Amino acid sequence: MKPAPPFPEPGQDAILQAVGQTALDLANIGDREVMLGAILRRTRALLGADMAYFSLNDLHSGTTFIQLTDGVRTPEYRAIRMPFGTGVLGRAAAGAGTVATADYLADRSLNHLSGIDTIVGGEGVRAIAGAPMRLGGRVVGALLVAHRAPLPS
Repeated sequence: MKPAPPFPEPGQDAILQAVGQTALDLANIGDREVMLGAILRRTRALLGADMAYFSLNDLHSGTTFIQLTDGVRTPEYRAIRMPFGTGVLGRAAAGAGTVATADYLADRSLNHLSGIDTIVGGEGVRAIAGAPMRLGGRVVGALLVAHRAPLPS
């Protein structure tokens, strides 16, 4: 049996409203960062998440780094750079598909890095879910949401 996702699935009305608002933003906003920020805010609202963020991949170094955030409190978290395959962020950005954990620091199935775990603990993050972002079939980064309370697994 597949475990339940760590965030409740939004209703169809909420999804349609968010998609409609995002489409309006795409048509009316020329600033990419403003538009991406709006997507992060709507993602948080749809999923009831405390924070959402995008990462971009650096193929040369084999890492992904947080590019834009909404709801993140600490500068250390905003500056996370993860090797592909590590944690939720590194696995999602490597194209592993959707990756989720109900309690990140307690999840021994993930490949942890002590420095990153310290940053995650300092931000108070518990539940995290992420999905790869693709452009033209190539994984370019990831979209993640996180919650500061553990969620039932």
